[in-house]
Amino acid sequence: MSFKLKILKFEKLDPFLNMAIDEANLLYNDKNEIILRFFGWNRPSVSIGLFQKISEINFEYLKKEKIPLVRRPTGGKGVFHYDELTYSLIIPSNHPIYELDTVESYKIISMAFIESLLNFNIKGELTKKFGETHGFCFASQNYYEISVDGCKIIGSAQRRKKEGILQQGSIPFRIDYDKTKKIFFLDRVDGFKSIKEIDEKIEIENLEDSLIKSFIKLFDVPFEIKKHSEEKIPNLEKILNEKYLKDSWNLYGYVD
Repeated sequence: MSFKLKILKFEKLDPFLNMAIDEANLLYNDKNEIILRFFGWNRPSVSIGLFQKISEINFEYLKKEKIPLVRRPTGGKGVFHYDELTYSLIIPSNHPIYELDTVESYKIISMAFIESLLNFNIKGELTKKFGETHGFCFASQNYYEISVDGCKIIGSAQRRKKEGILQQGSIPFRIDYDKTKKIFFLDRVDGFKSIKEIDEKIEIENLEDSLIKSFIKLFDVPFEIKKHSEEKIPNLEKILNEKYLKDSWNLYGYVD
């Protein structure tokens, strides 16, 4: 099977649109196309996992601070998206990685992040499952996420459907620790850190460029680099309006 890799460069977009894009790309993607998308958030936002309960989030605080909340199409726990490089990766169901179990597919994908971090003299490590179950993604470590000196720096979540794999992940460049504590009812803010805390000189575009090279090497197929604004995604507006702009989905996980 002949595959191609489509890379969508970093753009800051609306939180609800970000999730609708990823789901539309998963459901209506060309079956021979791998999609790697980098994005940010046009305002500080919270995303929660597919099956997460809203009670794990300080929703009254979000309303008071006018921080939008969106439910992701992937699992995992909550993330406060503040200043970060977010990624999504879609692998079609006819690709060999789809045949692997979840942990093994995580491991292969994570190696691209490890390689990229080494370009900045950052020795990332693959994590094992560790920590208590909590509403905040970075409060615990899962298999083959990325840590540095025992602190989690990349959190990821995956969803598998008959169309393929969608993996989404957050790479914080700065963390607002005070708001993070309030949003997720945290007493402590340890066990995780941001890229800027490791190396102040690294910018989002630097890491994005490095990751693009690593993923091109990983998949070893023809590739193209584009912007989201150059894309026409089938049924994007329908998914956005009928799902991600609805309180029933974002708060309770169902579409009314």
